[in-house]
Amino acid sequence: MRLNYCHADIYQNDIIIKNIQMNFRLLFTLLLVLTISIAQAQYWQQRVVYKMNIDFDDTKHQFSGDQELTYFNNSPDTLTRVYYHLFFNAFQPGSMMDIRSQKIADPDSRLQDMASYTQEEIGFLHVESLSQNGKQVNYKESGTVLEVILDKPILPGKKTVLKMNFKAQVPFQTRRSGRDNAEDVAYSMAQWYPKLSEYDTEGWHPDPYIGREFYGVWGDFEVNITINSEYVLGGTGFVKNPKEVKHGYGGYEGKPDTERVTWRFEAENVHDFMWAADKEYLHEIVKVNDDLEVHLLHKDNPDYNPNWDTLAMTIPKLFNYVNWRFGEYGFKKYSIIQGGDGGMEYPMATLISGFGSLKGLIGVTVHELMHSWYQMALATNELKYPWMDEGFTSYASSVTSNYLYHGDSLGIPTFARAMKSVLYLSENDKNEPLSIHSDHYKTNYAYGVNAYSKGTIYLHQLSYIIGQQNLDETLRRYYEQWKYKHPGPDDFLLVAEKVSGLQLDWYNAYYVYTTKKVDYSIKAVYGKANETKVVLERKEGFILPVDLLVELNDGSQVVYNIPLQIMYGNKNPGKNQNMQFAEPWAWVNPEYELTIPYGISDIASLNIDPEIRTTDIDRDNNRIKINNDEGILYILEQ
Repeated sequence: MRLNYCHADIYQNDIIIKNIQMNFRLLFTLLLVLTISIAQAQYWQQRVVYKMNIDFDDTKHQFSGDQELTYFNNSPDTLTRVYYHLFFNAFQPGSMMDIRSQKIADPDSRLQDMASYTQEEIGFLHVESLSQNGKQVNYKESGTVLEVILDKPILPGKKTVLKMNFKAQVPFQTRRSGRDNAEDVAYSMAQWYPKLSEYDTEGWHPDPYIGREFYGVWGDFEVNITINSEYVLGGTGFVKNPKEVKHGYGGYEGKPDTERVTWRFEAENVHDFMWAADKEYLHEIVKVNDDLEVHLLHKDNPDYNPNWDTLAMTIPKLFNYVNWRFGEYGFKKYSIIQGGDGGMEYPMATLISGFGSLKGLIGVTVHELMHSWYQMALATNELKYPWMDEGFTSYASSVTSNYLYHGDSLGIPTFARAMKSVLYLSENDKNEPLSIHSDHYKTNYAYGVNAYSKGTIYLHQLSYIIGQQNLDETLRRYYEQWKYKHPGPDDFLLVAEKVSGLQLDWYNAYYVYTTKKVDYSIKAVYGKANETKVVLERKEGFILPVDLLVELNDGSQVVYNIPLQIMYGNKNPGKNQNMQFAEPWAWVNPEYELTIPYGISDIASLNIDPEIRTTDIDRDNNRIKINNDEGILYILEQ
């Protein structure tokens, strides 16, 4: 009996154990699913689908439109209201853009004429009716922002349909968008429609339009524009009815048979829609490969047409290099359109000035094209981090222009201009940290240097820290990992950490959020017959690793890399095979002593940061010559 009891007891215990194991596996599976769901939820993106019909009156420079917008709430939040941008309301006297241009210390000269605009010359964009799922809702227009109180909240994972009717007037072109500009382009239609504000992990971003940057929701567009048939149009997306408009978009050449035609555009997975129109546009298509066409639209002007012909011949080389260096362009079409106001990027297209030098035309095209990587695909919040768009774009366009004109070597001159601007601002009382919101800079000058030059040098100096090869790989991996996800500064730096194997959070802490300066110096040299001690000093607050170039009298060179202790590793030396790695420098120590195995009589010179990749404010104390014609400059014999 005892034996039978034991068998039964064991059997029951086995069942209990198996049940525990099954429950544990089930619990583990649920926890794993929950963990994956939470991880995925961190990268949610809202989504929109726009359908718009536009009736354009070129005699009054006005248009009316209807918009159906399907909004997908992919966030974990319940939304009780939404916001739209009404950009055209900025182009009139008394707007925030107008007041800002009057009050800022160094106003944009292009914005000074709005005070004299007549009612026929101003811009406006007004919503005339708005409904949610067929029911009218309350809304309030406040300058360039429309606040909408929803009839029913949008729950997480749900969608809603917003329909509106609106009316607009195109202003004289003062900045980016408008009519009849200095190059006589009829219409540059940017920021022209009621555009839904972005909602992300930080909430809504209904920033008033002051004239700076943008932030938008990923989505699909169907835009039908009915206009005088004499106009040639170009813009974001694809023309879906080329045979009807008959302007060379894969259809018949020549003008349509009717007085008015409807251009039907479609674009997928973009966060804005731009178009332009002129009666004198020439239209050329360059086929880069089987998957990409580049459309060029520009005024028919015999003085400048040859420049556009040369640009067309440059396009394949340009795209092939950029695709290899920074990642594949994400669409099957790109349009380069003469818009008459400098250059401004938009999804799948850019507006640029068309009357100027050949080098200027190619230069602005390269810059605006690179925005297709750092804003049209990555789409960082430009209002908060303009340097991640303009700066990264400027870095990439400098690299690309250097390739087009000089081959693929990156030397000191490539970033010399940007470096000079950064150093000048660092010593100026107008200096502000990169973390300033783009609309809230005290001066346009500080914004321009920070967004463009300091953003460029952020990457150039990072190559000093982690190595050029690591930086190149970081930029490629960053693009592939974060396109269509609105990354921020920490997201980029995390990619750099994974590529380099180094800890880099200190870099953003110093470079983005402070105005601390870089100044490393050679404080003293103690020479012996068979070794030399070099004392380095950090004289300002910004911490960095140090590359010290030792030039010997026999013509040979060796670079000593001194990493920061908090990096926990060394840079990738790349092609520099003569790089030696020294002990780390703990940032709490302002001085560092390096012993090198060369007698003082063997050394010709010592040089900190010989490739000029850092924002060191005083390079006079970076380099000393040991044995020159004037004798020993700075030696302390031991």
